[in-house]
Amino acid sequence: MGFGSAFGLSILNGIHFLYPVVPELRVSMRDVGHYFTTKPWNAVGWVPISLFPFAIGLAFFLPLDLSFSCWFFYVFRKLLRIAGTAVGVQNLPGFPYFNEQASGAWIALGLVALWVTRRHLRNVFKTVVGYRGIIDDSDEPMSYRWAVLGLISGMVFLILFSARMGISAWVSLALFSFYFILSIAMTRVRAELGTPHEIYFVNPQEILIATIGTKHLSVENMTGVCSHYWWNRCYRNHQMPQQLEAFKMAEIFRMNRKKFPLVIMLASFISIATGFWIMVSIYYKEGAASSLQGLGATFSQTLSERL
Repeated sequence: MGFGSAFGLSILNGIHFLYPVVPELRVSMRDVGHYFTTKPWNAVGWVPISLFPFAIGLAFFLPLDLSFSCWFFYVFRKLLRIAGTAVGVQNLPGFPYFNEQASGAWIALGLVALWVTRRHLRNVFKTVVGYRGIIDDSDEPMSYRWAVLGLISGMVFLILFSARMGISAWVSLALFSFYFILSIAMTRVRAELGTPHEIYFVNPQEILIATIGTKHLSVENMTGVCSHYWWNRCYRNHQMPQQLEAFKMAEIFRMNRKKFPLVIMLASFISIATGFWIMVSIYYKEGAASSLQGLGATFSQTLSERL
């Protein structure tokens, strides 16, 4: 019954979109924030109300603590804006610091994930440096020694690559350290909750600049850091949770996980080459402005403003 209702509603509205003569049942977002006209309540801002059956259905599969957090912290966010206006601090730069709060929360999740696995990480370190019998990594996709070597060599490559962009070594180290902490946090959340992640206002550039300040960063560092924005804009397709799920599926179906790292690297190489080829082909046939539509135009404008 529930699936039929949601399916029928989506089909009806889809037909209405193609053939407007067919009536629709509106479930799209409607802003009710404009009904709050007096202070401090008008600080509530945009308050969209919508009814999407598919989203309601998916919410039933979420853990209760996650579904609770979704609505509770949204309401709490609005109350912060109202409280700030009530006490007269709404004009402080950046208030109420939602981006900073979100960044701190994700960093805390990443650090907690590292802390609770500290014993395992200590055993991994002992295995890497040559202690025998500490931990068995024979069934892992690759040995811990090769994994740590890949981590170190990858970090060195990133720092050297960024140096060619004019970024100092310590800035690169801080930038990518923040990135990997966020990656660990997102992967932990994906493993425990299984939900997709769209994190737009949290990225290592924002965290680095907010933590250190522009006063301590040269023009070259600022330009180079902002040039990393294109792959840190959001994390809906972050590679680390995707790879974790691939390894988990291989474990469930008793597949040979030793071959998976090579498969992932091959798929990455092919997808990168294909992506560049598609973009160049579209630009050549349709013009460079063909991709600057909607979010593409917003992204390009945002990147230009940062630079």
